[in-house]
Amino acid sequence: MQKRGNEALKLIKATYDLKDITDSPVCFECGAVLVAFAEVIGFDPKYVEEHAKRIEDIQKHREEISKSARIVLDYLISGEVQEEIEVKDVRDDVFKSLLEGLKNRDKIG
Repeated sequence: MQKRGNEALKLIKATYDLKDITDSPVCFECGAVLVAFAEVIGFDPKYVEEHAKRIEDIQKHREEISKSARIVLDYLISGEVQEEIEVKDVRDDVFKSLLEGLKNRDKIG
C-alpha cells in the first residue's frame, strides 16, 4: 500500500510540475493536494522554502482551482476553516479528507 501511495504522490507531483507547460487548473489542484498531503504527513524541514513557493504559486492561481481546493489552501495559509467543503464529487471528497487530516494534525501538534 505504501508503494502505491508513493507512486500516486510521484504522479501528483509530475502533474503539478507540468504547470509551466500546460498552465492547466488541474496542475494547480495537484499542487494543492501535494502541499496539503505534505503538511498532513510532515515533511523534511529542508523543503520548507520549496513548500512555501508551491503555496505561493497555487495562491496566485486560486481562481482557477475548485472551491474545495481553495478552502484547503485558505486553511494552509490562515490555519482557520473559512467554510466547510460540500462533497459533490471525488475531487471534493479528496480535499475534504485532506482538510480533516490538517485539522487533526493541528489538534495534536
